Amino acid sequence: HGMARLAWDDRHVFVNGRCRPLPLGGTNLVAAICKNRRFSAAARPAPETRDMLRWMLESGAFEILGNS
Repeated sequence: HGMARLAWDDRHVFVNGRCRPLPLGGTNLVAAICKNRRFSAAARPAPETRDMLRWMLESGAFEILGNS
């Protein structure tokens, strides 16, 4: 989402003022999301990062866009 605030450090990911621990492999995924400003469900995230992505969605990090 264009208004979302995302950040991370070596151990945590932050979304809109909320924080949670980074899972194994989470650093690279969060860095890629911040760089590209998008994430596709077709990317098939690793099981270790799925809960983090769900949390990020629930925290307002993503905007779900339909196919036009």
